[in-house]
This record gives sequence, structure tokens and C-alpha cells, in this order.
Amino acid sequence: MKVGSIAVVGMFSLALVAGGCAGGEDRARMEQASQQETVSLQGRVTELGKQVEAAQGERDQLKAQLEAATEANGKLQAEVAKLRGESEAAQAKAKQAEGELGKAQAALAAARKSQDEVEQMAVKLKAAEDGVAAARAKSAESERAANSAVEAANRAKEQAAQLAMEKASLQKKLDALTAAAEKKGGATGAADENK
Repeated sequence: MKVGSIAVVGMFSLALVAGGCAGGEDRARMEQASQQETVSLQGRVTELGKQVEAAQGERDQLKAQLEAATEANGKLQAEVAKLRGESEAAQAKAKQAEGELGKAQAALAAARKSQDEVEQMAVKLKAAEDGVAAARAKSAESERAANSAVEAANRAKEQAAQLAMEKASLQKKLDALTAAAEKKGGATGAADENK
């Protein structure tokens, strides 16, 4: 409204200067033109005010959207960081499971002297390898599979040791039987000579 008033005063002053001391009719026309210009300017000012209000409302809406997007972005970044940490932890567990599998494979190589146990161990080792492959997708399962493979390797070692002990025991019995047979054979020979 101030802009309109200033414009009206300015236009009116210009009209007076331009018209000089014109007659009353000219003044009336100028005043009418000035009033029309004033109404027109007031309409423009009102329209500009509405446009400013609309722009401010749109600005506030965009500002709110930006704040919401910034907050959502922060949450997404936190989620990404969390998932990255979980992924790194899963990879570390998978590497650990691979190390356990390597130990199980070494134990299997040491137990290969006994054919039956080796075949059973190969089946168990295959199950452990399958478990490690699954561990790359899910680290908890791979850890269990690796532990199972280590236990199987330990059982194979125990079985191999037990077989070795049984072999030694059988060898002792065989040696004892051989010695007894030799004594018996020696005693029979001596009896024949006495006759």
C-alpha cells in the first residue's frame, strides 16, 4: 500500500507539473487518471503480496521436506554403517571358519593310514566343507560346521590311536603265541630225542 501511495503522489505531482496551471477540466481528468492508476497499483501490490505469501509457503514446505530428507538420509547412513559392520564381522567369522576347516583337513591327512576311518572322515570333511560354504552366507552356521569338522578330526585321531593300540596288542598276542608254539615245538623235539 505504501508503494501505491508513493506512486500516486509521484504521478499526481508529475501531472501537476506537466499540466502547469491547466484548467479545472484538465485537473479533473488528471485526478481521475491518477485514481485509476492508484487502483491499478493497489491491485498489483495486493497480487504481489499474495505471490510473496505463496512463495513463502512453498519455501517453508520445501524447507520442511529438506529437513525430513536430511533426517532420513542420516538414518540411512547409520543403517549402512551398521550393515557394513555386520558384513565385516561375518567375513571375519568366515575366515575363522576357513582356518578351522584347514585344521580339520590337516587332521584328516594324518589319519589316512586307516582306510575305513579315512572314508568316514572324508564324508564328515565333505559335510564340514559344505558347512563352510554356507558360512560365507551365514557366519553362525559356518562356525558350527567348522567345529563339527574339528571334532570329527579329533575322533579320527582317537580312532587311529585306538587301532594302533589294538594292533600292538594283537602283535603281542601273536608274539606270545609264536613263542609258546616254539617252546612246545622245542619240548616235543626233546621228547622225541629221548625215545
